[in-house]
Amino acid sequence: MSRRFTTCWILGTAIGLIAVANPVHAQPADEGSPVTLQPPTEAPAPETPPPAYDEEAAPAPDAATQPATAFPSPGQPTDVDTVLPPESETFNPFKVPEGLTMDAPHLLGILGYGGHPCASSDCFPFTADQCLELAIQCIGAGLYKDAIALADHGLTLKDYQVLYYVRGVAELAAGDCDASAKSARALLSATPSTHLPYVMERLAGPTSGRFRIALNAIGERQR
Repeated sequence: MSRRFTTCWILGTAIGLIAVANPVHAQPADEGSPVTLQPPTEAPAPETPPPAYDEEAAPAPDAATQPATAFPSPGQPTDVDTVLPPESETFNPFKVPEGLTMDAPHLLGILGYGGHPCASSDCFPFTADQCLELAIQCIGAGLYKDAIALADHGLTLKDYQVLYYVRGVAELAAGDCDASAKSARALLSATPSTHLPYVMERLAGPTSGRFRIALNAIGERQR
C-alpha cells in the first residue's frame, strides 16, 4: 500500500509540473457542450517603427522621370526667360543709317519720296524691308555708297539674303571687288530667301551679271 501511494504521488507531481510548464486554456463553449482545450498561441512580436524621414538624406528626384507640366509649381525653377533682351527695349526703327553721303530728307527727296509725310524729318522708318527698297533705288540712281550704307543698316536688323546681294552689287559698282566677294560668301551662308529672284530681276544689268558670275564661282568652290 505504501509503495502504491508513493507511485501515485510521484505521477501526480510530474503531471502537475507538466501542467505548470504548458498551461492550457479552456475555450468557452455553448452550454451543454464539452469543453475543448486549445494550446496557447504565441503573441506576435511588436512591429519596429519606421525610421524618421530625413529630408537631407532623401535622394533627389530624377528629372527624367518627372512628368512634364505646362506650368511650374510654386517654388519649382523654370527655364523660361521672360526678360526681353536689351536691344529690344532700346530698338528705334527711325534711327538714320550711318554712312550716308547726305542727310536722310535730302536722300529721300532724290529717290522720289518728296511727298512722303516723313521725308522732311528724321522719323522715316528705316526697317530692313525699307532699307532694301531704298538700296535698290540708290543703285539705280548711281548712289552706291548710300546703297551700301542702307544695306548694312538693314543687315543689323535682319540676316536678309537679298540685302547681301544688293550690297555686293553696290560694292562691285563702286569698285570694291574684295568687299563684293565677301558679300557673296555671306550671301551663300545666309538663310535662303524666296525674294532673291525678284531682286535679281530688278537689278538686272552688267554689274549685277558680273556679281552673279562671281557668286556662282564661289558657290562651286564651297561644294
